[in-house]
Amino acid sequence: MKNQTPIIEKIEPHLFRVELPLPNNPLQSINSYIITGERNLVVDTAFNLDSCYGYFMEGISTLGVDLTKSDFLITHMHPDHAGLVHRVATPESRIYFSRVDATFPRDRRFWAGLVRFARSSGLSDADIMFMRDKTPGYRYDTGWLDRIVSVGDGDTLEYSGYRFRCIETPGHTMGHICLYEPAKEILMTGDHILMDITPNVTCWLDGENPLAHYFESLRKIDTLNVRIALPGHRRLFTDHHARIRELECHHRQRLEEVVAILKGGPKTAAQVAAEMAWDIDCASWEAFPAPQKWFATGEALAHIRYLEEDRTVRRTEEGGVFVYSVS
Repeated sequence: MKNQTPIIEKIEPHLFRVELPLPNNPLQSINSYIITGERNLVVDTAFNLDSCYGYFMEGISTLGVDLTKSDFLITHMHPDHAGLVHRVATPESRIYFSRVDATFPRDRRFWAGLVRFARSSGLSDADIMFMRDKTPGYRYDTGWLDRIVSVGDGDTLEYSGYRFRCIETPGHTMGHICLYEPAKEILMTGDHILMDITPNVTCWLDGENPLAHYFESLRKIDTLNVRIALPGHRRLFTDHHARIRELECHHRQRLEEVVAILKGGPKTAAQVAAEMAWDIDCASWEAFPAPQKWFATGEALAHIRYLEEDRTVRRTEEGGVFVYSVS
């Protein structure tokens, strides 16, 4: 964003979008949604950075929001959404997370387990540690939260005449949730459905199949009547059915791409990622920014895991590293 200041947009009575800059990040900004009234609801925050804190507080001040009369809903545990909540929530605040993310271990033990699994992808130890330290999820995550209220399918949040229903939509993360207001046909999508950019679906835990969950979650949201969709990033949109078709097509093409790469011979997940097409202006895989190399390998793993489950791809282990081939 050229203008490093929050952009505030009134969407409906008492419902505002506050676009918060994310400095030095390819996402550029995040949309925080605020329902104002006798008691306020803030949906998503930003990175745990002093600059993001300043932008958030500027937006809150402009809207006249009293944080002692505010609750928070975090759509998922990624740091661009959850990072600031421990700094801006007050002792009077309720902090809503999905039941999965409410138990997410927000300490370095999680990262130790992730690093162990990443080694099986074919990335070098040097790359893994460098990427971990450069990844926003490690650097800008939220502090420890001890006042979480867990929510899931069917739970409702009522603020200023809005009655939002929580919908579990695993895929982008396993604990991702959307908020749906059926009477007003408003959907807060978090990072489940975005315009202009494709939500990242990655796999970093053995035994999970996040892409299968993502397809199922898209079908779940496809059944809703939506007048306006409020995403976590970029612009608002109206035809969520068409966007779902585009996202499904994108991932089907990705699956075909992975199969085509593996037909050239057995490869690790990192080797598959290196041959996939990415919308990044880099001359080679080695030139990828460290966080992007991390996310690309995770996305390759998500598609490989999906193909593993439907027996299109099989894996073998060679010295602690998984190697994949077409069945």
